[in-house]
Amino acid sequence: MPWIDRGLRPVVEDLLGTAKVVLLRGARQVGKSTLAQHVVAERQGISRTLDDPTLLAAARTDPIGFLTHDASVLAIDEVQRAPELILPLKLLIDQRPDPGRYLLTGSSDLLRVPGVSDSLAGRTATAMLRPLTQGELAGRFDDFIDRAMSGDTFTHHVSSLSRANYVQRALDGGFPGLSGASNRTRRTILDDYSTAVLYRSLNELSSLTDPGRLPRLLRLLAARSSQEINRSDLARDLGSAAGTIDHLLDLLMTMHLLEIIPSWSTNRTARTVRRPKSVLIDTALICNLLGIDAAALDLTVDPKAAGPILESFVINELLRQAAWSESRPVPAHYRTHDGAEIDLILETPSGKVMAIEIKTSAHVTARDIGAMTAFAEKHQSRFIHGFVLYTGTQRVPFGPRITALPIDALWCGRPS
Repeated sequence: MPWIDRGLRPVVEDLLGTAKVVLLRGARQVGKSTLAQHVVAERQGISRTLDDPTLLAAARTDPIGFLTHDASVLAIDEVQRAPELILPLKLLIDQRPDPGRYLLTGSSDLLRVPGVSDSLAGRTATAMLRPLTQGELAGRFDDFIDRAMSGDTFTHHVSSLSRANYVQRALDGGFPGLSGASNRTRRTILDDYSTAVLYRSLNELSSLTDPGRLPRLLRLLAARSSQEINRSDLARDLGSAAGTIDHLLDLLMTMHLLEIIPSWSTNRTARTVRRPKSVLIDTALICNLLGIDAAALDLTVDPKAAGPILESFVINELLRQAAWSESRPVPAHYRTHDGAEIDLILETPSGKVMAIEIKTSAHVTARDIGAMTAFAEKHQSRFIHGFVLYTGTQRVPFGPRITALPIDALWCGRPS
């Protein structure tokens, strides 16, 4: 597969200039190894993967020797497979605290593994790689978030895409290697992904007495993607205790298969009081888990079926961009006690907010912007702009600070 430049590459390169250890994390098969190898090759460094049984044995037997090097940078792929490396790594970087000597990749979040976070605290900078964005697939740099945060309202944007085009993009998803694959090939790859990958990660992270519960929970979450998490409902449908659900959700987050979006509040310490939303990391995975194809999402079959899929698709595109955005936005969702909702709020560290509403319709009405209008009035000093992303083709302003935009405005950025 040809090299696809990633929006996160400049972030990784910058971090190597300042951090003692850079941890590139993300789910399996999203392209971490390829990105790390490209960055290391540019620096004429060394790459080692712990998927190689010989190298894994060497890392476990002689971790100091495995970590010692005189190259510009040593990249270690799938580092979670040898936790024996962590304490020796701490020792070596404390002895020689030069920045950028180690680039680690992991498909499990090391910083959530007991004992590891303490050892690497203050020594590690992390970057999160997710599946490919639509812009990356097209060889373009996605900068919708930064442009919007700086006041750009995409005045001249016009789209040629239809609702069916967006549905197909959601079905294709962003895993490298799936673009252009036949339906049969895509199903085979994703079936393997959602079974073998889960069990392999479980062997590294946990010893569940009933490991089959995790794939079942993944399917339940796929059916509820972009919805609020109701632990009681999940426990009932899974036939497990509520406490078990928390552990399983934590495992899926550690594997980077599940994104949690907190509820937004003006009081940052109160965000966890309301239910968070969850979204699986890619819509191709969601559709495959649910047995959904283009026919099932046809407007004439079920007008509402595509709603959660396209909402998850857009949210994932924005989460992927946020990882390299200069604005450093924190995502949240908004819901009032009287039921007013906004799909996504992006808040900068300075407290400025942008609102995103997602519609599968090709038309936007005044009713569709009601919650956003009220939100803008309530938070005037903090509100930058609100966008309704929809499947129509025209940019339509709804007042000075709310705009309806075709969804593909998300990836209409400059060539990379």
